[in-house]
Parts: sequence; C-alpha cells; structure tokens
Amino acid sequence: MKSTTQTLTAFDAVVLSICCGLSVATAYYNQAMLPLIGASFAVSTAHTGQVATATQLGYALGLLLFVPLGDRVLRRNLIMTVLACNIASLLWCADTGSYSMLLVSSVAIGVSAISAQIIIPGTMTWVGAQHQGRVLGLMVSGLSAGGLPARTVSGALGSSLGAAAAGLYGWQGMSAAGALLAVAAGVSSFVFSKAR
Repeated sequence: MKSTTQTLTAFDAVVLSICCGLSVATAYYNQAMLPLIGASFAVSTAHTGQVATATQLGYALGLLLFVPLGDRVLRRNLIMTVLACNIASLLWCADTGSYSMLLVSSVAIGVSAISAQIIIPGTMTWVGAQHQGRVLGLMVSGLSAGGLPARTVSGALGSSLGAAAAGLYGWQGMSAAGALLAVAAGVSSFVFSKAR
C-alpha cells in the first residue's frame, strides 16, 4: 500500500480528470451520429438505436467484469491494457464494413471504455485523507463531463465530414479521431503512472 501523503499536484489531478473524461467519452461518440450510421448502412432509425444500446451494454459488462480486477492486479497494467483495447475497438469500428460487425465493435468499445473507473480509485492512494474529497470531486467531474463534449464534438465533426463525404465517412472519421484521443489519454496515464 502506498503512503497516503499527498503527492498529487493540482495539475496532476486535472490531467487525470481529463483522462477520465476522454476514457468515458468513447462510449458516447456514436450517439450523435446514429443518422449517419443509418444512412451508411441503409438501416432504419429503430435499428441504428441498437448501436448506442450495444455500446452501453458493453460498458455495463466492462464495469462488471474488469473494474474489480483493479484490486487484484497492478492498476497501471490494467489501465494500459483497457486503453489499448479501447483504441483497437475504435479503429475496428472505423474500418468495419457491415452493420453486424459495427454492433460487435460497439460492444467492444463499451467494454473497454471503463479505464476511468480504475484510474479514480488508484489516484486516491496518492492523496492524503484531508484532500481526497476535493480530488475525488474533480475526477468524477471529469468522468461525468466526458459524455457531453463527446456528443457535441462527434455531432459537429460527423455532420461536417458527413456533408463533405455524402454521409459515408462521418461516423468512421469520428471513430478514428476518438482512437487518437484515447491514445492521448493512454500516453498521459502511462507517463503519469511511471512518475509515481
């Protein structure tokens, strides 16, 4: 067990809260682009809702299966593994050519979008008891805020790319961009954890 002496600076806490937001955002990118997805695969509006549902079911499955491992394995390794799987899932989604594979990759994105729930308890071991409430509030704020910018950015990017490419690449471009943002979160988390 690490010392509970506060070794987390305000900058560190902000960086980690942003990582939490970027992590959970991957589960929400597709929600604003469901019309583009439907147009791309020529499926009805009712069917495109399955994409968002698959992602959220995957997220719940990831919480159930992988978050408890944070108490059994080295959190740094678990976070890096989950982020790597998230990046691979987003790239798979961006490259998929069939609706059924899109649903499967959406489940994989959801399952692997849970690194924030591993980062937050790990961070608490670096913070003294008198500062834990403030740091926890900041981290959870980052986690909670991840969904709103994800929908906003994906909607704006998806619309502009969709208009430019007749709706064919808009959602795929956002999945690829999401993978790049997940890489940034992974690099930040890795550098931070190595400094501890």
